[in-house]
Amino acid sequence: MSVCINLSYSVDERFLYSQGEILKVHWHPKSLSHLLVLVSDNTMRLYNIALKTGPKIVKIFTIGPKPAGSLGLTVLDSLGDTAVDFTPTPDAEHLLILSGNGDVYMLQCDLDKNGLQAKLKGPLAMYPPADDNYGSESCAITALGGIDIPTLVVIASASAALYHCLLLPNTSEEKDDSHALYVVESVEINVTLGSEDTVHYMYPMHLYPVGRSTYACVHAHGLHCVAMPVLDRLEEYALADEGEMESILQAICTKASCARHVLCSRAPAALALCAAPPHALLLLSHDGDLLTRTLEPYNLEEHFFKAMQLKNPSLEQEDIKNLLKDRQKLSFTTIIQEVLERKVSQPILKLDKKDEPSPKECLELLTQSTVKLRGEYIARQRRAADVIARKLTAARALAAQHAAWLADLQVLRRTR
Repeated sequence: MSVCINLSYSVDERFLYSQGEILKVHWHPKSLSHLLVLVSDNTMRLYNIALKTGPKIVKIFTIGPKPAGSLGLTVLDSLGDTAVDFTPTPDAEHLLILSGNGDVYMLQCDLDKNGLQAKLKGPLAMYPPADDNYGSESCAITALGGIDIPTLVVIASASAALYHCLLLPNTSEEKDDSHALYVVESVEINVTLGSEDTVHYMYPMHLYPVGRSTYACVHAHGLHCVAMPVLDRLEEYALADEGEMESILQAICTKASCARHVLCSRAPAALALCAAPPHALLLLSHDGDLLTRTLEPYNLEEHFFKAMQLKNPSLEQEDIKNLLKDRQKLSFTTIIQEVLERKVSQPILKLDKKDEPSPKECLELLTQSTVKLRGEYIARQRRAADVIARKLTAARALAAQHAAWLADLQVLRRTR
C-alpha cells in the first residue's frame, strides 16, 4: 500500500500579502526544494522550503528600479519598467525575465550554499531592431527547444502578437551582451468574439509549453495552441552533415507556424498536458467542467511514415524514399482536398451556464459564425466546384482530341 502525503507551506506571508503583488511562482529548474517568486516591486525572491524550521528566503534579486510606494509602482507600470514574467531555458542553465516594455534579461541558475550567485545580464539585444522594441505591452514569455538545438523564445504582447526569437550567443564584445535574441517570425491571433472589424482590446496572455515545438496561449476568450515547425528544422540542421546544412538552412523558415483555436470561452481556470501520444490538453473551465482536446501534430503524415518504418524494419531506406516520392505526387483528389482544407480550427465553444449571453454577444457570435461559414466552407466549396468544372472542360477537350486522332488513324488505316 502506498501513501501520498500532501504538505502546504506559508511562504513569507507577511511581506507577500502586504508589500506587493505576486506575478509568477516557479520551481527552480535545478532544485525541487527552492521556489522562485516574481513580485511586482521588481524583485525576484528565492525561497528554500525544505528546511525543518520552515521556508526561508535565500536571496533577493533586483530586476529594475524599485518603486517608491503605490504611486511609484503605478508610474513604473505605465512606463513598462517592471518585470512581468520569467521562464527557465530548456537546458535549465538560465532564467529569462521579461519587462513590460519588451526588454529581456538573463540570470544564471547555478545554486550553491548561498543560493543563486549570478549577475543579472541585459537587456538582451534583439535583431532586427525595432522602434517599438516589438511591442510596448509585453506580458508573457516562455522558452522551447532542447539541449541539442538552440532555444526558441516566445514573447507575447497584450495586443495578441506573439514573437518567436532564437536565443543565440552574441557577437558583441561586451561582457553583459553574452546572448542576443533574433526574431524569426511573428504570429497574430484573433482573441475577439466579434467580426474582424471589431476593435481589438488589450488582453493579458499567458504561455505554457505543451510539447517540444508547441505551446498554449491562454487569453480572455479561451485558448490557442501554436505549433512551430522551425524547431524541427533546427533539429535537422543540428544533426545534418556539412553538405546538407545549406539546403536545410534555407528551408528553416519556409513553413510558418500555425495557430489553432482550441477553446472559445473564458480563459480556463487551469490546464494540464497528457504526455502520452497523441498529446491532449485537459482544460478546467470556470464552472467546473473538465474538457479534453487532442493535439494532432502539424506533420501528421511524416509521423505516420516514421511509425511505418519503425513497425517494418525490413524496409530499406530506398523503399522509404520511394514511398515519400509517391506521396509527393499530387492526384486530383489531393488537389481538391487542399482547396477544401480549412485554414482555421474549430474550437470548443463553452458558454457559462450561469451567465446568459447578452443580445450583443449573441449577435457577435452569429456574425462571426456566418463570416467563418462563408469564408471557410461556402467559398472553398465554390472554388472546388470551379476546379472540378475546369477539370471536366479539360477532360472533354482531351477526349474530343483523342476522338479526332482516332478518326485520323482510321482514315489513314483505310487508305493503306
